[in-house]
Parts: sequence; C-alpha cells; structure tokens
Amino acid sequence: MKRDVIELRQIENLWVVTHNGIALVYAAHRHAAISVAAGALLEVTANPEGLELHGLTLSELLPARAADPTPARLPSKIDFAEAKRLAAENSFAYYEEEMGTAIAVVDELCDEYEWGWVIRWQPIEPEKRSARAMKKPYFPITVDRVIGNVGHSGGTHGIERGIIELLQQRPPELCGPYPPGHQRWLVVLNEFEKVGAFTPIRTISAAHVADAESGDQP
Repeated sequence: MKRDVIELRQIENLWVVTHNGIALVYAAHRHAAISVAAGALLEVTANPEGLELHGLTLSELLPARAADPTPARLPSKIDFAEAKRLAAENSFAYYEEEMGTAIAVVDELCDEYEWGWVIRWQPIEPEKRSARAMKKPYFPITVDRVIGNVGHSGGTHGIERGIIELLQQRPPELCGPYPPGHQRWLVVLNEFEKVGAFTPIRTISAAHVADAESGDQP
C-alpha cells in the first residue's frame, strides 16, 4: 500500500509542511503552518490509514469538534437592538466611506441564529453612492449574542467564513455547540455546519410578525 508521508520541520526561521516530499506551506509559526496544511490535506486526512507523520500528530491536522454538540443554551449578553448598535459603532464608518453615503440597518433583511445575528444594511440614499461603490455588494455584519463581538461576512468567501471567524473569538468555556480553537475556516467548515451554525432560527421580520400576533411589542 502506498503511504502518504506528511512532515513538519523547521528550516531556519520558517516552518514547512511537506506531503510526499513536496512543500505545501511555509510559515513563520508552527501553528500557522499546520493550520494552512490542514486545509490542503482534508482529503488525505479523511482516510488516515496509511498516513506516516513526522513532526506533528494526526489530531493537529483533523478539524476540531465541539466537546458537547448539544449543550444548554448560553445566556445572551445583548439583544437585537444592542446588536444593531454595536454593528453601527464598529463597522458603519468603514462601509459609509466605501459607499460614499450614509447607511442604515434594514431589520427585515436581518437573520437571527442560535449564536447571534447577521445584520444587513443598505445605503439610505443609494443614488448618492460613489461610482466605485456601484458594483460593490453590501457585505453583512455578524454579531455574537453571547460575548457581544462584532465581525464581518467573510467577503467573497461567503457568510460561512464570517460566522466561523466570529465564533472562534469565543473563549473555550463559551464555545457552546461550536468547535473551539482557531483552525482555518475551511478546515472546520463541515464541523460548524453539522451543529447548525449556518442555519437561521428566523428572520427578524418573522420575529416581528410573531411578536405582533402574540401581543408583544417588537
């Protein structure tokens, strides 16, 4: 049986990971080299039989998993109104400079998740956008309900990257159902998907309708 040989070694100030003698990545730090290599080796490590490892372990290459995929729901530090305020405080100045005009959150376009919210916005006066902004998408903002951190959508890589990188900012004791650590988003993409990180609980517009029907104020 052909063996796949994966080796991590340090060459002067750089760490290098090789696969069957071919260099996959060079990095200044050990953990960074392993993280990048893990993404490139997903198909290889999915079937570890026959793997030969030098300088690192299989567990360092495999995607991290949540210790408890169905823990009790963690308490919220913030509500939707505060999430919108934090999104504006942390991100609006950048996006308004990009757009060339003021922007505002559009409640009915926002989504609520177990972990928090995806906040979507639009220019208040779209006709005043700069010429450069005319072709730019409106990347949403992510807000963690448990610790109140604010992140971005992941850009052209998609909202999944933004959600993973936001949740990876949580300390281990507050990870809830999500994998701990800081592996590259592609490495842990499937693990986050398995525990529902990318599935909205409801849209904010649906929440408003439900509150109105129950007699609660939105």
